[in-house]
Amino acid sequence: MSALLELSHVTKVFSTQDAVVTAVAAVSLAVRMGECVSLLGHAACGKSTLLALLAGTEAPTEGEVLVGGVGSGGAGPTRVLVPSSPSLLPSLTARQNVRLAVDEGGSTESRAERVERVERYLDLMGIGNVADERPAELDAATLQAVALARALALTPHVLLLDDPFSPLPPSGRCELQDLLAQVWDEEPGRSLVMATGDVDEALYLADRIVLLTDGPASRVHAVFDVPFTRPRTRAGVLAHPRYQASRRLVRELLAQCARQDQAGRPDPGVEQAS
Repeated sequence: MSALLELSHVTKVFSTQDAVVTAVAAVSLAVRMGECVSLLGHAACGKSTLLALLAGTEAPTEGEVLVGGVGSGGAGPTRVLVPSSPSLLPSLTARQNVRLAVDEGGSTESRAERVERVERYLDLMGIGNVADERPAELDAATLQAVALARALALTPHVLLLDDPFSPLPPSGRCELQDLLAQVWDEEPGRSLVMATGDVDEALYLADRIVLLTDGPASRVHAVFDVPFTRPRTRAGVLAHPRYQASRRLVRELLAQCARQDQAGRPDPGVEQAS
């Protein structure tokens, strides 16, 4: 498969009055059409920075961001970033929040078609029954479901998720993971890049896991090809004969990311794990 979205030797440096910090250093990553890539690492390893670069909301200090092989030139409607906080307008209902995004998304569809699209994604995310409630009336998992419905309703080529399930209790987290996996299986062809610090979440949702060293100057330590075919269920993944071995290997690779940073060793290159 060809690369839909690509980081080519990207370095990002942030400067403040007090310090100059290299967030990520010489990172290359290709996201293929229709795949889910998980960026896995500890806190402050540059996951959010990489998502902002992929979304076009941040420009690289060095290197290039390519969309379909061409320089991205900044943010665009084909890439939508979902932050860890839902950021909904409090005065609007869930339905109105999603509809506003769709109406302002530049679609040439008729009003009826846009309304139908909004209702489809509210239903797919399991929130059609609370669509007329405002954010203050909804729990944390439902708020994040609205944010996901809003992003999916924009029908982007690439959906970028910045650890959106981490603030949720386990039950809400699992429910949204299941809903997202179901949507992905029903609508193949879209790509997803998801930042997470959770090994099990990455194994359940991703096709490839990109492990990042601890920051600053985070790099790609290894890439793990997830052996589970699609469509997936949580029970099917947990029962897979390679699940436990895959989990042990990814956890060890993640531990290496921290040890490598602490030892201060130079980047040994990217390890392809399987």
